[in-house]
Amino acid sequence: MSHEKDLAVAFRSTVVAPGLIVELAKRLDSFSSLSHVFVPEGSQGGFTSIDICSACLAISKRLRIGSGIIRILEHDPGLLARRLLTLQQLSDNRFVLGIGTGRAGSDPKLTIRAMLDRLRLTRESFVTFTEALLGVKMPETLIATLRKGIAKAVMGHSDGILLNFCSPEHVRAVISSLGDARRRLIVSCYLKIFYSKDEATAHRMLIEEFAGYDQNPSYHKMFESVGIAQEIGQANLFLRSGKSVRPSENLKRISLVNPTKRELASYVTMFREVGVDLPCLYPYFEPSEGAVFKIGKVEEIARM
Repeated sequence: MSHEKDLAVAFRSTVVAPGLIVELAKRLDSFSSLSHVFVPEGSQGGFTSIDICSACLAISKRLRIGSGIIRILEHDPGLLARRLLTLQQLSDNRFVLGIGTGRAGSDPKLTIRAMLDRLRLTRESFVTFTEALLGVKMPETLIATLRKGIAKAVMGHSDGILLNFCSPEHVRAVISSLGDARRRLIVSCYLKIFYSKDEATAHRMLIEEFAGYDQNPSYHKMFESVGIAQEIGQANLFLRSGKSVRPSENLKRISLVNPTKRELASYVTMFREVGVDLPCLYPYFEPSEGAVFKIGKVEEIARM
């Protein structure tokens, strides 16, 4: 499937309540500018992505809805295959399977092999279940990655890769490392946007997100490679001391705060130009923000 000019949005259920995600899927189904909705699953339990996706698929007719991502090692292959079969049959094959490993543990290579083996077993079960069914297809599959090595390792096992919170330079480097095989892969990327009625609050949210990711060695290495790791540390220190912080232009190449329509368009274009087929705008809000504010900002994205 071609993804040229496609655009996605992502809603995390700890940021946007499941009921509101379903309402947004219903509203966004009429916006031709959007092609996909992803529902990332939280790392600390909570609501399940696949169940929210199921509800979204039930009330939409056009949008492709994705589990971006579930930790596939936590799922039994046979049971997952049956759930995928049900979603695909009921939605006319509109579900997109996004998967990852969760924490890689002490041996990332072993964890990646286990993930790919679990995906293979799920596919085999799915094929077995669909032998007597016509027109039901295994979902398009995207695998979450940050490192070049993982991107290379999953080639031939998935339809594409899903990057997250990356600089344009890092995205370009990952895509370049794939060589000719890149032409057979979809590249999607989460582009995080922080919204608040209070500008200082939005700035704080963005800096806290950077500081949190900077604790992950892989992300810290990526931030160092583009020259912003020290800047992130300094901005976080200012926040912790009670001072206000405005994100620099360097940070705004990765993430935005209360963007205008023009800023959003430029942001998406920048990532398309480095090779992203399916940019995915990922809005964040304070938990206290009301549904009306969240819906308004999401519809601004859809009208971009």
